[in-house]
Amino acid sequence: MRKTQFTPEEAIDVWLRRFSGQYHHEIAAAYVINWGRVSDVLTEKTHLGSNEAALKIWKQRHQSA
Repeated sequence: MRKTQFTPEEAIDVWLRRFSGQYHHEIAAAYVINWGRVSDVLTEKTHLGSNEAALKIWKQRHQSA
């Protein structure tokens, strides 16, 4: 079934995937969602603050690496 929106947790994962180098269309394909919804998250048109939350997680994961 095709998704039409992201949950807050998924929005954070979108950012983490982007930080890892995935492109919009790759993230969209993984979630079976229109790439425009990915763009909405990455421009913070939706899920305001998801970037900050993802950045904290990203830093924690890569701090000890």
